[in-house]
Amino acid sequence: MKNLIAAALAAMVMLPGAAQALSFATYSNVTHVRVFDNGYAMFATATRPAGTTCTNYLAFYKFNAATAEEKNMLSMLLSAKATRTGVSVWYDNSTTPDTVDAACTDVSLVHIIGMP
Repeated sequence: MKNLIAAALAAMVMLPGAAQALSFATYSNVTHVRVFDNGYAMFATATRPAGTTCTNYLAFYKFNAATAEEKNMLSMLLSAKATRTGVSVWYDNSTTPDTVDAACTDVSLVHIIGMP
């Protein structure tokens, strides 16, 4: 399953006219997880990959935790935070990399594509 997801994501990156590139990273520690009334979740890790993400009030990543798959990602994040273990994520690159707070808007914050 993991290889199938990786292949599908790699194919998406190579599609002509794709607006943004995808990145993959593995982190040792989830430091912040916030869930909002609108269903969106935002989180941060101990390190932020330079050049591909921005920082919005301690959050580097976001996703809508509405579907079963996205709820599973939220569960994985909460578990990783509670146990101080690592996570791996596929994400689309920020449109305003290396910016902070007001310059890193909800639109430019990195959106999580999946967690293998």
